[in-house]
Order: sequence, then C-alpha cells, then structure tokens
Amino acid sequence: MLYNSIEYFVFFSVLLIIYWSAVPRFRNIILIISSLVFYAYWSFPFLLHYCVILTLNYPLLQMIIKRKSRAALIGALVLDIGNLAFFKYFYFMVRSLEFVLPGNLTGTLSQITPENGDVIPVIILPLAISFYTFQIIAFHMDAYRGEVTEVPGFWKYFLFISYFPQHIAGPIIRHEDLLKQLDEPRNPAAVDVERGLALIGMGLVKKILIADLFAQLALSITHSPEKYDPPIVFLGCVFFAIQVYSDFSGYSDIARGSSLLLGFELPVNFRGPFFQLSYQEHWQRWHITLSFWLRDYLYIALGGNRKGKFKSHLFLLITFVLGGLWHGAGWGFVLWGVAVGMFLVIERILREKGWISSDEKWGRREAEATSTFSFRTFKNFLRMSMILTLIVLGGIFFNAGTDLSLIVRNFKALFSPAPNTIPFGVNSYHGFVFLIFLFLHWLEYNDFRPIFDRREKWRALEKPALVGFALLLLFTISWKATGNTPFVYFQF
Repeated sequence: MLYNSIEYFVFFSVLLIIYWSAVPRFRNIILIISSLVFYAYWSFPFLLHYCVILTLNYPLLQMIIKRKSRAALIGALVLDIGNLAFFKYFYFMVRSLEFVLPGNLTGTLSQITPENGDVIPVIILPLAISFYTFQIIAFHMDAYRGEVTEVPGFWKYFLFISYFPQHIAGPIIRHEDLLKQLDEPRNPAAVDVERGLALIGMGLVKKILIADLFAQLALSITHSPEKYDPPIVFLGCVFFAIQVYSDFSGYSDIARGSSLLLGFELPVNFRGPFFQLSYQEHWQRWHITLSFWLRDYLYIALGGNRKGKFKSHLFLLITFVLGGLWHGAGWGFVLWGVAVGMFLVIERILREKGWISSDEKWGRREAEATSTFSFRTFKNFLRMSMILTLIVLGGIFFNAGTDLSLIVRNFKALFSPAPNTIPFGVNSYHGFVFLIFLFLHWLEYNDFRPIFDRREKWRALEKPALVGFALLLLFTISWKATGNTPFVYFQF
C-alpha cells in the first residue's frame, strides 16, 4: 500500500475515525490490527512469516532483559541476520560464488537462480525486512546493554516493531522513540494536526512533484549515458541524487505526519543534507536514524575510537561497506559503501592533521565584517559544491545496484565524450520544480525555523495558506502524477 495512493488515503482516513472514536484502552489494539492489515495488503503469506519472526524473537528478548543472556543475544542475531541473509542475499551470494568456483560447479549454481533454472522456488524479498531486522536487533542490543530494564508485554512489543507508519522504510525507531509513548494517554485535542498535515503535504510534494519528475530525467540519462555529452551525464547524476533524497525524505515526512495524527512523535530522518559543509555533516543529516544505527551497533561494536586511529578508520570503512550492502544485494551498493567510507576516512584524516576545519557554519558570525562574511560564504559555497560533487559521483555506484556495467558506462561518458550525442532539453517547468526543491531543502536544513519564528505574525494567514496549499497540492497531483510510483526504499 503506497503512501501516494488512493488506497492509503482511504485506509488512513477510516483508521483515524475508528481510532479516535474508540475507548482509549482499545486504541493500541486498533493500531495492531491496522498494522497487520497494512502488511497483509501486500502479502498475507508473508504476514504469517513476519508474525513468526516476531514471535520467535520475543522469548529471546525476555531472556536478554531478565538474565542478560549472551546466548539469547547470539541466538537472536543468528535468527534475524539469517532471515535477512536468506531472503535478501541468497541470489547475491550464489552469483558471487559463480565468479570464483570451477566451471562445473558454476553450472550447478546457475540452476538455482531465477533466470536460468527452477530447481527451487523463486525467493521473494519480504516487505520491510531490512528495516524491521535493524529495529529488532537494536532492541536486543539495547536490552543486553541494560538500557531496557522491563520486559514489555507481547502485544506492546509487537506493536512497537510493526507500527505501520514507519514500518516499511523507516525512520528506524528505537525503544526510547516509541515504547514509552505507547503507554501514554493520547488526547485528540492535543494532536498537532497542522504539523501532521503539513508534513504529509510536504512529503507528497517531494514524492509526486519532485522525485517522480527527476526519476524520469535521471533514468533517461544515466541508463543511456553514451547518448549524451559529459555535462548532461553529470546533470543526470544530479537528478538521481535529487530523486533519491526527495523520494525517501518524502516518505519519512508522510510517515511522521501520519504518526502525528495518531498522537505519536517519530524521530526526524532528514535535515537538509545537501547544504552540508563536510561529508560527515552530510551523513549527520541524511537518513539520520540509519547513520546513528550504524554508529551505535556496528562502528562502536567493532571498536569505534577505542583502538587507535588506524583501526578507527578501518572500522569506519567496514561500517559503511556493510551499510552499502544493507541497501541492496548488488556489488554496486557495496562499491558505493566503499566510496562513502573512503570519503569519510579521508576527510577525518585531513581534519586530524588540521588541513580542514570542522567548525564552519552558514550565517553571519557576531561582529563579523561584511567583507569577511562575504568571503567566508563564498568559500563555504565552494566547499559545499565540492562535497556535492563527491556525493553525486558516489551515487553512480548506488544507481547501478546490480548492473556493474552502468558504472563503467557512466564514468566513461563523464570523461570521454562520445560522437553523435543527442541534445537533452530542460524546460521552465523543470526549473520551477527545482526551485521548490531548493526552498523545501532550505526550510529543512534550518529546522523550519523561518516558519516557526514568524508563526505568530502569520497566524491570520495560516488557514487560508493551508487551504491554498491543499488546492495547489491536489492540482499538482492531478496534473503531473504519472501513477502510483513505488518509493525507492521500498525495495530495501
């Protein structure tokens, strides 16, 4: 059930009516049922598989909390990582083995891939498996570290993991993000309806108006790069970066807005990551809940900063290689993780040597001369542009995914112009949508303070503005929507 579909609109509208009309003690039960319906809409058999995985994890969680059982933690990790590895990486491992094993074994292996044989049934990737696996692992790890002291009831635990607004593609929530909220009273009069609707509206604009448009442009260029001149190929890579950001942050906005209307606050997942002044800051603003998850449960678990500079750099690289593999079962994702990890390691080394500063910020400093501020802003713009270039070039690996030929073709087209290229035109509508993207990104980077700081002054215009925004959104969707295009991160 896509968030940008009429099915979700009907489902969520009916749920809101039933949920807020019900007696408070029944509201969590309604959320459990609605989460099951939400998952079953995709596949009822895989709902059963999902319920089995959650049920098997619960007694292990009990043993971890009560006894700090290391064996239970290892059992949980084997169960959850094994479940993820089988469904997501089975074919990836088979195809990778084909490159290193002798020819007679390669022929045997090819018979169990979906393209060449039917020895085993085709393995389908369960919906949300990457996200709920990370959420369950974080819960177990926090419990083992003593951060969870009381065993939650089964249905409370079940709702915490399966809560549908964030279930498909995050944010990746932890016990402190939602577990306590499930016990707190929820008053419909206290719901921040304006912010909830604003987040949903902004998410739909990002997805339908921005992401889906730039997805078409990026696809036409980056999947046929030899047809275009190098500047157009680079522009296609920029379009892809805008597409992925707008698509995923749009989903996160809709998830957070939907949750607000149900009385729950989910963590922020994006904070304008393209206006960064360091590669590290980019990852502190991009898919924030994943970045913190990788830091807390991979990087620190490996040793973090405790074992010297060289090993900390190595651990950082390993963390992002595994983070790349988490995104998808393809060597393109692995290479993307290598590129991201290397960029971060190099930047950290340069910072340690004092060759780059770590305290640069946008905005004027106190008592700063105009000339100094102007020059510093110019340097910051150059710095931001250089980091964006690295992000865009790294995105070539991510875009390739399982098709490594796309990496070679795009880099070749970037640095060696091909004959008989064709022109690629952008029009005023593309420019208009790009300006909307920049404006929303600026608001997000500044935590929407430009709006909140002036909220009282604009109070009289608030309702007309909301009506106008709603009409503009409906007009845009009806005019430019090209169907229910899935969100990018649904495939992960």
